[in-house]
Amino acid sequence: METLLQHLSEEQLVELTGVIALENFRARFNRGFDVADQGFSSGAFCALPEAHPALGDG
Repeated sequence: METLLQHLSEEQLVELTGVIALENFRARFNRGFDVADQGFSSGAFCALPEAHPALGDG
């Protein structure tokens, strides 16, 4: 929490928490009602970048 507050205001942290909660709700809703993927990503995922200069790892 302290690390997040170094980068986000309290208002931004509240908004981030709300978005995470909404996505969690949507995922559970889809699973509960057996909503299948629509074939846009065919089971793929968002790949993480190999390095990010701003984070000091590249």
